[in-house]
Amino acid sequence: MLQTVKTTAVVYYSRTGHSKDAATEIADTLGAQRFRLTVDRYHGPRLGYLTAGFDSLRQRLPQLTSPQPALRGFQAIVFCAPVWTSYPATPMRRFLRDHPVLPGVVGLFLTCGDDSEPAKAFEMAQADLGRSFQARGYLPDALARTPGGQQRVTEFCAALQALVKTAV
Repeated sequence: MLQTVKTTAVVYYSRTGHSKDAATEIADTLGAQRFRLTVDRYHGPRLGYLTAGFDSLRQRLPQLTSPQPALRGFQAIVFCAPVWTSYPATPMRRFLRDHPVLPGVVGLFLTCGDDSEPAKAFEMAQADLGRSFQARGYLPDALARTPGGQQRVTEFCAALQALVKTAV
């Protein structure tokens, strides 16, 4: 069996599954390898939710319990995470601040409860990373698993693929 070389990686954090679903759809569309970020601190339905919200409001970034993904060699990286209290989820912020070695093409896809674009979350993620994201997209929870949601993912992936082609 032939193995194909994956040129794109999708790094995601998901507490409830919405961002995992989006990351899976993006990875499947792009033929990308997925890397999941984990944090023990936010387990549990009630206490985990409250702790995550409190940490987000206080800008407290947790330690990741997942191993650091090996991202060298990829042509593009997509980060996918939920928006908590107007900011990207704290585990993703921690990862972005740790400044992994990244290729030239970097995208950010956020899931959120609101229909309006999470501009503040995009700005915070860019500040955490220390550089801009060439591709940006978001998926309101109401559009998850709908044709409108699939369209947003498709448009994001097409934009990212076009950037990779011009960067090569």
